[in-house]
Amino acid sequence: MNNIKESIRQINTNLMSTKKRSNVVAFMSIGNLQPQRTVVANMAVMYGQAKKKTLIIDTDFSENIFLDTFKVESKVGLLDYLEKQNIDMQEIIVKIPGQNVSIIPSGSDEKNNTEFLIGDPKFDVLLNRSIQDFDCVLINTNMDEKYDNIGNIAQGIDGIILVIDSNRTKKRALYRLIHSIRKRDVNILGYVSV
Repeated sequence: MNNIKESIRQINTNLMSTKKRSNVVAFMSIGNLQPQRTVVANMAVMYGQAKKKTLIIDTDFSENIFLDTFKVESKVGLLDYLEKQNIDMQEIIVKIPGQNVSIIPSGSDEKNNTEFLIGDPKFDVLLNRSIQDFDCVLINTNMDEKYDNIGNIAQGIDGIILVIDSNRTKKRALYRLIHSIRKRDVNILGYVSV
């Protein structure tokens, strides 16, 4: 855990020292998503404690992990917002009690092929409103094996932080991920090795 905290502090230092403001950051990893989720939650709490209004957008439709992590409930989320016409952005934002952190959970339906929804223009509207309303926006992702859906979120972000499981991540898979990110001209802001 100290390794994660130290890596987060180093990434934060790097973000502060860049000339370009980096307030919309996506997190990506290969395989095991648990370390990535831990990094996202810890970084959000760190920014919240620094008096920055922080939002986690969970685009991992496989499960609503952040609701359990922060012990909050919601019946609607990102998937509902993107698929239904009658849901407003404010309805899917869940404020974490006692924190300067909010989350947009992934949603209530379990579907196999939902990554295409992140390319929806409605997601771009949500991201632009989030940028206006929050100091920091942290996007939790779940990439497919070909990394085709990187392009779906690359448009509105300032960069990507890679979370690498040093015991499980294969060098070839990491190389393919980095190549896919660079091909889309997206900045890699740093990495966390767990």
